[in-house]
Amino acid sequence: MEKQMINLLTLMSNDLKDLKSEVSELKTNVSDLTTDVGELKTNVSDLTTDVGELKTNVSDLTTDISELKTNVSDLTIDVGELKTNVSDLTTDVSDVKSEIIDVKLKMHSRFDSVDAKLDGIGGQFELSTEARITEVNFVVDKVNKLEKELYILKTKNSN
Repeated sequence: MEKQMINLLTLMSNDLKDLKSEVSELKTNVSDLTTDVGELKTNVSDLTTDVGELKTNVSDLTTDISELKTNVSDLTIDVGELKTNVSDLTTDVSDVKSEIIDVKLKMHSRFDSVDAKLDGIGGQFELSTEARITEVNFVVDKVNKLEKELYILKTKNSN
């Protein structure tokens, strides 16, 4: 019996060694699992941080897009105002052109009337000059006749 007990104890000892080995393996596996879980926790924490940063970036992008929409809307309004201003300026330029044309026509009319008056004055000058020349000829003729008569009278008186 002793032998059986020794056999049994040997078997038990072997089984215990096997169990010890398995427990040691299980400890190693649990330790590896603990390390893996720790790494997973770190990775999940990193992912959570990354997702938070992504949410912040998406929020910032949404804000930027909203600002861009506002800026485009403001630009559209400004372009509309510029179109109105250009249209007003075009109208003003057209009005100024019309006024310039009217002034040119009035000036041409005035110059034509001045030319006509100058022509009339020139004609009047010619007529008055002609009349003066005629008057001078009349006076010269009279003076010549008087001189002739005077000569005749002097010669009669001297004789």
